[in-house]
Amino acid sequence: LHCRPGDKEWTKYDVDFQNDRENFVGTIFGSKGKMYVNTIYNGQCVVINTTSGSFVEKMGIADPDRCPLYRPCASFWVESDGDIFLVRFYLHSYRGLGITNIDIHRMDTSNHVWRRVENIGGATFFLGPNSVAVSSLVAGTQADCIYLLLWCCDGIWLYSVRLDDRTISFSLLPAFTVDLQNLSSCIDIWSRTYWAIPQSFRQEPTKYLGGISSEQFSRSIALIKDEEQSVSLWSGLPVELIELLVPKLSFVDYYHIRAVCKGWSLIAKPIQHAKIQPMLMSIYGKSGSLCRLFDPMVEKQYIAKDIMLSHGTWQTLHFSKCGWVLLTKGKRCISVVNPFTREVLKLPKMRHHLFNGIAFSSVPKSPDFVVLAIHKDPWQDCVHVMLWRAGDERWANYELPCDTPFSMTTNNPVFFDNEFYCLGVHGNLGVFNPDEMTWRVLDKPERVRDGAPDYRDRYCYLVKFKGDLIAIFQTILWQPNRDV
Repeated sequence: LHCRPGDKEWTKYDVDFQNDRENFVGTIFGSKGKMYVNTIYNGQCVVINTTSGSFVEKMGIADPDRCPLYRPCASFWVESDGDIFLVRFYLHSYRGLGITNIDIHRMDTSNHVWRRVENIGGATFFLGPNSVAVSSLVAGTQADCIYLLLWCCDGIWLYSVRLDDRTISFSLLPAFTVDLQNLSSCIDIWSRTYWAIPQSFRQEPTKYLGGISSEQFSRSIALIKDEEQSVSLWSGLPVELIELLVPKLSFVDYYHIRAVCKGWSLIAKPIQHAKIQPMLMSIYGKSGSLCRLFDPMVEKQYIAKDIMLSHGTWQTLHFSKCGWVLLTKGKRCISVVNPFTREVLKLPKMRHHLFNGIAFSSVPKSPDFVVLAIHKDPWQDCVHVMLWRAGDERWANYELPCDTPFSMTTNNPVFFDNEFYCLGVHGNLGVFNPDEMTWRVLDKPERVRDGAPDYRDRYCYLVKFKGDLIAIFQTILWQPNRDV
């Protein structure tokens, strides 16, 4: 049904989908005399031209490709300044346990195709049962930021996604906690929650504090001169003396000290000798050329450029060990990269990137280097193993029998005593031996989480620490104090 201002009644227009299952899903946006409508069966876009009469201009605009590593997702359409955007959130599981990734696409209206983009043109999106976009300049909101209302197993969560630094934060809305035994009530509340956007959020601008006095300017010039003299003094120190300090330096200070002067840039001692703490790494940027490093010890964030040496879309970090990071790109490409030494080891293409976890045994390029990718669904009586050894031209694929019920977590295996240990959602362990090519489920430890769901619990972790294996289980339901 459609009408224009001044029409006395609605006009009905029939759309022939050529099948009995197709229907409009309810997402409708108008832009430049055209209506864009999503369908529920094939998930394809229909374009209705309303400039002169009404007719279907295009039917069957396919959704853009999904990231091959994530299957459950939630998609939202929003119109912003005449452009149609598709925002897709990848979820932990079908039960809606949280967001793991996001991609954004803009409609190319001339060719009726989706184009992937890295920003939303400085706008602010509010997504949920209804979707609204505002100009950050007009409203005074955070530019290139997306707010999302998402129902989960314990209530309604408000997510904030900043596209400038690719960070995601979230909080549980206290007014929307629900009965955990009746999740349908949560979905019902969420479906009736709508964004109501005021005309402006803008606050009063900060008053200008005035200019810089001549005395302050003279003092700044003096400081610059002192710094220039200090640099000339530091550059006179022998490089051999500076190399003695490398074991005392942090990761960032190592790069800072090499940037002091040309002479110090010739430091021969590699970064492995520096005092490096574990850091949180993430890739962002249109081509994956930028890398964010967060040091939890000092709570500082650093941005590094072109240290991964492997650019492209759908890059995902999976595993790290000995300073090396294993990442996948696209649907089949996989490589191991050392961001500190800029070394790259390209592995043969995989058949697919479908696995519960992936890990390698030792330092890459060593003779005993082994990469294991493993997958098992709860209803299967076998384990799927993809194995690559140093020097192999292709991946080896195996199906090993598994007679004991075992539900594998979505967690990387741990290489321990020449075997790969995999954690089950119920607390038991499965072990793969790469030398004997065998799989077994241990009798001990016994199951400790009989009430846990069988399908790929992402809230379980297995780590090696000081010669021991430690399993961490976190409850997924909302409680004042979560059990660990």
